[in-house]
Amino acid sequence: MKVRRYVAVNSREALAKARAEIGPDAVVLSGRQTGGGFELLALAKSDVAVLVNAGREQKVQEPAAPVFPTRAQPAAQKHSPGPRAAAPAARATAPKPWIPPRSSSGAIAAAAPAPAAALAVAPAPAVAPRAAEPVLVNEIRALRSMVEEQGAHLAWMHDGKSRPLRSAMLRELLAAGFGAALSRRIAKAVPDDLAVEPARQWLARTLARNLHCAGGGPDPVADPAVDPVASGGVFALVGPTGAGKTTTTAKLAAGCVVRYGAGSLGLISADHYRIGAQDQLRIYGRILGVPVHAVHDADSLRAALEALAGKRLVLIDSIGVGQRDVRVAEQTALFEEQGIDRILLLSAASQAETLEEVVQAYGAQRLRGAILTKADEAVLLGGALDCAIRHRLRISHVTNGQRVPEDIHPANAAWLIHRALSAVRAPVFRMQEEELDLLAFVPQRALPRTAPQSVAHAGH
Repeated sequence: MKVRRYVAVNSREALAKARAEIGPDAVVLSGRQTGGGFELLALAKSDVAVLVNAGREQKVQEPAAPVFPTRAQPAAQKHSPGPRAAAPAARATAPKPWIPPRSSSGAIAAAAPAPAAALAVAPAPAVAPRAAEPVLVNEIRALRSMVEEQGAHLAWMHDGKSRPLRSAMLRELLAAGFGAALSRRIAKAVPDDLAVEPARQWLARTLARNLHCAGGGPDPVADPAVDPVASGGVFALVGPTGAGKTTTTAKLAAGCVVRYGAGSLGLISADHYRIGAQDQLRIYGRILGVPVHAVHDADSLRAALEALAGKRLVLIDSIGVGQRDVRVAEQTALFEEQGIDRILLLSAASQAETLEEVVQAYGAQRLRGAILTKADEAVLLGGALDCAIRHRLRISHVTNGQRVPEDIHPANAAWLIHRALSAVRAPVFRMQEEELDLLAFVPQRALPRTAPQSVAHAGH
């Protein structure tokens, strides 16, 4: 067994040296910061197995201790003492009663009551008994994980002190609601020779460059085909419950009628699950002068599409179910079988983690585009824009109210990024500087697998 010692500038380089020499299964024993750098002690996995086997052999070879150890009783203690003889011994071993302290006036001082806690604290959980398996391996694994995380944290803090501009931009991205993976990737590329305000402008340009919108941005990724009204075709608006599919369908329909006339539009309602959903779309259709076809299965959908074959634009208001519902896959298969393009509706008022599940459930790579809804209800847009950037969704429109058709606009990357970076959190959710430093540290194994491999950076 050989304990190996590695010294490097920081913990990451020391750990890389250990893994290069010992292997990816190197077991870290300890790590500390020294005057010459970061010192790391590590073992090979085979040496750990030797330690465990040695511990087992030692347990087997040890003689078992007697259950009831016997000792020779002295002759003086063969006869039990009488009650009078036992009383002094009992008085000598009995604990003394506690006497409360007295004040200067001789009165007994009352104990000060403890202040009431502001929050109720849960009792500590009971410690489970240790398993019968060898404990050494588990303890070494826990120590290795702790040292790796602490070492990475020290390296992160060292980089933050050496590059304060990077840390400042990272804090702004996290405060705006962007995820840790994308924020770290973009902040790492911030040029060090910029001042704070030019760095913020660079940050906004970089985000806008990576956000694909129909309206473009300062460095536009122009894609007029993202707009379903302009391109035409058959589109199904999909998304979870409450994303605003029916209202958005009516807004797009009104835009098509204004530009190309009522005869160019076809409306289909596939939402037979929610009570009154089809009636709501029929009211909008009656106002626009467009009949609404109600469908409930694959055959009726096929018949409705055949009846509307000559229309420039056909919009389908789909059923709204949660992203974890099995009917999402069935609905996706039905639309893909009929050759229908899908537009995903993302509610900006939803949590970023929820939107991540929604995009994965509806298949980001097979979507024609996306519409960001309820922008007026969202305090932070960073989570929704982070999801759109990482999955490279093409956002065609943004909705910001219930009015039809006024509250729908072509998506503009520059406006969306400006709105996201200018958001202000409520005081109860605002973090202090040291808390943001802790939030910025996320172990690499916890990063989502959907993070982009590359991000387009804006110039100076």
